[in-house]
Amino acid sequence: MLKELFRYVLPKELVDFFDLVNLQEQADVLHLYLDECNIVPEEYSGLYLLPNGFYESSTLKGFDYLKTKS
Repeated sequence: MLKELFRYVLPKELVDFFDLVNLQEQADVLHLYLDECNIVPEEYSGLYLLPNGFYESSTLKGFDYLKTKS
């Protein structure tokens, strides 16, 4: 069910090629932990590809907003 919800928030490529493995909320920030799936995109299916591992974790910032005074 979470995957369906994240289809509305995240780019399609993230939902299709990554698995959500953890979710944490800290100080009004939602941290999503994703693992890349070993799936070859259709447009590259005719090529002989070898996986070469994954990069260390990285942080992507988005959806910044300014809090207004009440």
